[in-house]
Amino acid sequence: GKLIITSALLEDSDDFTAAPATVVTGSGKALRITGRKRFVTYGDSADVRRPTARLPGGGNGIAIVRRSPQVSAVRVKTIGGGPVCNVTFDGAAVLGVIDAATALTDLLQVNRSLNCAASIGYGGRAFEMTVDYTKERVQFGRPIGMFEAVQQMVANMAIAMEGARWLAYESDEMGANYVEGEIP
Repeated sequence: GKLIITSALLEDSDDFTAAPATVVTGSGKALRITGRKRFVTYGDSADVRRPTARLPGGGNGIAIVRRSPQVSAVRVKTIGGGPVCNVTFDGAAVLGVIDAATALTDLLQVNRSLNCAASIGYGGRAFEMTVDYTKERVQFGRPIGMFEAVQQMVANMAIAMEGARWLAYESDEMGANYVEGEIP
């Protein structure tokens, strides 16, 4: 909790697979980044941002950028209300770059794994609230959880949650392998 790090992946094109429009220029310790990323979680409070970018050598990779006056973030209203921002890099200093051929793919996989885990948490809480509500809400003199149609809907939710947990587990396995260094 001493350092907040976030990834900045999405360009104005809204295509995760598109080549980054954000550009790193310079060489050695004089690297600078210019461009804009959309929907960056904790973009305004992160100490370090990892935007995808075109690198000076011609390839694509990930830049490591600390908080600075050349990095600005503007909050975006979202349905979930989370801390999401559009972040602009205006010649900000780059601490380093990751230019591995698979860096972007690996970073996307790790972020997908984390999003899966968060979604399971949200879905699990929604399921708990639904079960509690079906016990408390009374219609025609009995809790609505006693009605077969409601039971079927709750059972369908439980089945969907189990499938989602399995998918998150599989996604996490790939993310864990990346973190542990098993994926190049």
